[in-house]
Amino acid sequence: SGGCTAAQSALVNEGYAVLRDPVRRALHLLELNGVDVDTGLEHSIEDPELLMEVMEAREAVEEAGPEELEALKASNREAL
Repeated sequence: SGGCTAAQSALVNEGYAVLRDPVRRALHLLELNGVDVDTGLEHSIEDPELLMEVMEAREAVEEAGPEELEALKASNREAL
């Protein structure tokens, strides 16, 4: 009869919500391109020492200038 069913309307509304939210949109695009996106917390860092190391490294990157950033990159390559 040309009208939308409730299920179709719900799908349209969900699609619109995904498109409006940049994070949900990005996750959906990754999934469409075959990237398995796991947003669960099971991959969180439980080791407090490792967590502190990661946080300090992130802080160093945020505060680094161009030359310091290059030194950090080199240091990270050596550590790997």
